[in-house]
Amino acid sequence: MNRPLKPRIYAFVLTLAFSWAGCDNAQKTSTNQTATDTAASLPAHDKDTLGRPQELGWAEVQPYDLPIIRSQMTEIDSSSVTVRGNEHFTTYEVTGEVLFDEGKAALKPSAEAKLQQVSTSIASRFPKNEVRIFGYTDALDTKADNNKLSETRAEAVKEWLVKNGNMEASRISIHPMGESHPVASNATASGRKENRRVEIVVRNH
Repeated sequence: MNRPLKPRIYAFVLTLAFSWAGCDNAQKTSTNQTATDTAASLPAHDKDTLGRPQELGWAEVQPYDLPIIRSQMTEIDSSSVTVRGNEHFTTYEVTGEVLFDEGKAALKPSAEAKLQQVSTSIASRFPKNEVRIFGYTDALDTKADNNKLSETRAEAVKEWLVKNGNMEASRISIHPMGESHPVASNATASGRKENRRVEIVVRNH
C-alpha cells in the first residue's frame, strides 16, 4: 500500500527547509569569517571599537598614538618637532616649551622657525587639506584653566599659520584638550614637560 501523499509532502518540505537553513548559516559563517580576516589584517587605527574595518573619521584619530614617520619628512630637521602618521592622518607635534613660556599663550620668538618648517611641509604635501590644531597642557592648574590655556595656545598657532604660513583660516579648526590624554606622568617635571604640547593634524585625503 502506498503511503499517504500529505505526510510525504510535509517530509519533503521539512528536508528542504533544513537544507536551506544549513546553507544560509554556512554562508553567514563564511561572510563573517571573511570580515574577521579583513579586520585582522588592518592596523589598529583602521578598526572601529568592535574590531571591524572602517573608514576613519576625525573622531577616531588619536594623534599621539600614530607611528613616528620623521625619517620620511626630510623638510623637518628640528628635534622639537615629531612627525607621526599613517595613510589617513599626519601629525606635527611641537613641544610646548618651544612654543610658549610656562603658563603663557603668546608664541615665543624661537617658535617661528619650527612653525615655518611645519607650514612649509603642509603646503608642499597637503596644500588644500583640512587641518586641526590640538592643544594640551599639564595637570598643574584646574581643569577649567587648563582647557582655556590649551584653547588660547591652539588659537595662537592657528593665527600664526594663517598670517605667516599662508593657510586659509577656513581650513583650520582648533581643539582645546586641556590636561586630557597625557603622554607622560604629571607627577614629574619631565613628564609635565612632555604633556605640554601642540599637535597639528592634517587629513591626508
